[in-house]
Amino acid sequence: MLTQRPYAALGNLYRVAWRNAGIDGDCWNWSSPHLDWERLRLCGGVPRMCDARKWWRNMAERPETQEKRKVILRAATEVFGEKGATKGTLEDIAEKVGMTRAGVLHHFGSKDNLLLQTVIYRDSVDLEDYPEDMARGGMPEDGAITFRHLIKTAKANEARPGLVKAFIAFCADSIREDSPAYDYFVSRYRNLRRMLEKALRIMADELGKSVDDATICNTAMSILAVMDGLQIQWMLDPDAIGLAEETERAIKLMLAGALDLNDEERDAIL
Repeated sequence: MLTQRPYAALGNLYRVAWRNAGIDGDCWNWSSPHLDWERLRLCGGVPRMCDARKWWRNMAERPETQEKRKVILRAATEVFGEKGATKGTLEDIAEKVGMTRAGVLHHFGSKDNLLLQTVIYRDSVDLEDYPEDMARGGMPEDGAITFRHLIKTAKANEARPGLVKAFIAFCADSIREDSPAYDYFVSRYRNLRRMLEKALRIMADELGKSVDDATICNTAMSILAVMDGLQIQWMLDPDAIGLAEETERAIKLMLAGALDLNDEERDAIL
């Protein structure tokens, strides 16, 4: 059973830290582990509490903190990619980066959040192979580069089934508006549709083809839908489906339909 002494010691630590942050230390009940919120409000500590929270947010945005998070995410990508979300543990990740389990949780809060951030990190890393103008949100002069990149990503995913499984699970869960992944996936698919639409328009101009907006939009949506569907089927029966091979075949067929290409042109387009 804990005595009052540890709480008093803890209170002294809070007294120093909070006074440095501009909060009245007398708002702490020093004999028990409770904050007197009413007294805090009356003594003016609540508005200044925001300053303390802002300070902690700034700490989280420090370059060294961001770099440490990247190191953890790289390790998590390996662990979850190889073992999956269930068998891959925080201890596995902590061991890779020379930290404790608590240290990993300090940066991400929970395993579920770390898994989601790893999926998001995977997307950002996949974009690093794009031309520099793509990384800035622009488009390459060769529209086919975008579609080649999708095929390359499918090939990379064959080596990281654990992350693909996590992606599918988070994507399915994101249809709930209260899902922590909702905003990310809404933004992700909007951006991908725009990216593919722009790439398809560039390809049409390169080939001297006239393609209406409806066809371009529908083709972009269809390519993303087929890629996601192939990932699910591949996860369920990997021996029956070659993820990269079928992704390439599907993209070429849909591009050929949108751009009115013959068989020879279709095979050579990517």
